Amino acid sequence: MSAHSGHKRRWRLLAAAVAAGLAIAALSARPAAAADFGFSVAFQGSNGHLWTVDRSGAPHDTGLGMAPGTNPAAVEACVAGRCPIEIAFQASTGTLWTLDVRTGTPTDTGLPMLDHTSPSISFTSGGAVEVAYHGANRDLWTYVAGVGGHDSGLSITGWSSPSISLPGQFRGPVIAYQTPSGGYLCLLTSDGVNSCPGSVMDPASSPSITYTATTNWPGDGAEVAYQSFDGFLCVYNVTTGSTLRTGLNMSRGTSPSVADYGFIGADGTDVIQTAFQASTSALWLATPALQIQRSWTVGMAAGTSPAAIEVRFDDGTGGPAIAFQGTDGRLWTVPATGIPASSGLSMAPGTSPAVYQTF
Repeated sequence: MSAHSGHKRRWRLLAAAVAAGLAIAALSARPAAAADFGFSVAFQGSNGHLWTVDRSGAPHDTGLGMAPGTNPAAVEACVAGRCPIEIAFQASTGTLWTLDVRTGTPTDTGLPMLDHTSPSISFTSGGAVEVAYHGANRDLWTYVAGVGGHDSGLSITGWSSPSISLPGQFRGPVIAYQTPSGGYLCLLTSDGVNSCPGSVMDPASSPSITYTATTNWPGDGAEVAYQSFDGFLCVYNVTTGSTLRTGLNMSRGTSPSVADYGFIGADGTDVIQTAFQASTSALWLATPALQIQRSWTVGMAAGTSPAAIEVRFDDGTGGPAIAFQGTDGRLWTVPATGIPASSGLSMAPGTSPAVYQTF
């Protein structure tokens, strides 16, 4: 949607690439202080409810029950002067629900999801909520608010979940998913074109896709981060059609989270960064195009995955924001300062949070 794309372009920084390097941060836990972090978090609490943490760090129990072992997805976009925050999740009833955070209005779509799978949320180019999810019949489904559900007829591997990008200018979002036919990464565009670039994924993991801007190519693009069949972090550039195998080992059965970095790289597309759980269980953040990796000594709960976005403040400062479940079972965040902080809030075992920019 053009309004959200406008926000992204406002965040862009025309910065020079920094030198390649590895930064290892030996950091201790500290409670999150009341501040304006520029982002919010949604997660499944230890009581099975959907919780949110606002940009000041204040927690809120929505009282809405979630299906065990599932994760929420959240997004904010500004359309026609309104900036709704929408969360999608699999409810304890097994159906897809959405929640308008600003109004507190939940919606039960009545659409059944496959157990232990999680939705991904975006908006159409017209501003309506759009959700991609793994249907109970094991097909890739989409839901558009005010329209209803649609079965794509495309099967998804096991209990993996799809990921939907934000829409580019004049175009709808792109959905990334894993097909059971060989375990390939596949892409479904808003005009119904389905393609599989040919990269085989870890069958127990799910892809993550983000919108990207371009300069040397017509229109806007997207990039996908995923775990390969042999456990390495890989990135597929939808615009250039190239796959980058980073050589970085991931914890098996976990999934990365990809976000744009805020400036255009040498290939004319956005530089992206990816948060993931390494094979050591440590949280890592990689910027593949710049050959930069950063890791923290704070470990992640087994079988869980981080969520990452790029946060930009009005003064032009910012950086990556990450949310994850620590080895202590609590929600942790890494704000733009790069210092991990424990929220002190307990998460449901085996679940992962969602993080989203708020204005």
